[in-house]
Amino acid sequence: MSELPVARVEPTFPFCQVGLDFAGPFPVRGEDCGVKKVYICLFTCMITRAVYLEIVANMTTTSFLAALRRFIARRGTPTVIQSDNFRTFKQTDAFIRSLFVGKHAEKFRNELVCRCIQ
Repeated sequence: MSELPVARVEPTFPFCQVGLDFAGPFPVRGEDCGVKKVYICLFTCMITRAVYLEIVANMTTTSFLAALRRFIARRGTPTVIQSDNFRTFKQTDAFIRSLFVGKHAEKFRNELVCRCIQ
């Protein structure tokens, strides 16, 4: 069995280092409208393996940043957000990489730099 990464065994606060994944789409029925699709943004603590879920309306930069801000408001600012190449994280990895290109790339970079997130 291989060694765990230092980030996984180093004592620290919960949700200081998180993994990120998306699940969905899930059909949701609202009171005022028909069925619409929503996604779940999963923040997984790399130390305790605790999970924090945020519902997002779509997979856009704006929705993700809103979910990230809500996560930070409740759990504090993580020092590392990681989306690795496990099969379940491949779509998230592609989504995160897409945030660094395009018209909202600068906005996304500024948000991470402002909060000292790697």
